[in-house]
Amino acid sequence: MLLLAHRGDHRRATENTLAAFAAALAIPGVDGLELDLRASADGIAVVLHDASLARVQGRRIRASRLTAAELAVSGIPSLVDVLAACPPGAFLDVELKEDLGEAALAPLRAARGRDD
Repeated sequence: MLLLAHRGDHRRATENTLAAFAAALAIPGVDGLELDLRASADGIAVVLHDASLARVQGRRIRASRLTAAELAVSGIPSLVDVLAACPPGAFLDVELKEDLGEAALAPLRAARGRDD
């Protein structure tokens, strides 16, 4: 049985942030992470559960209206950043909240050593 940290460790850091994922992976017995992907205005896969920033970041705006750089200012990482921060053996359960196509697949392939 796998033990996955859903959106990271929200007790130590804001959910779906690099800090929350690092904190979760530091917990003994945690095998990996569950994370959600959405697209930024510039077509970058970003890690965010909700369609808007209202609940977690306190901003009443949809993620799809902001660029990845603008979302990063609010602590929302790109998929590429999360993959770079994860150890190679960490199990990842990636949920696509919308159709991201290559914006999600290309970083996953690159990070996991696949070119097909």
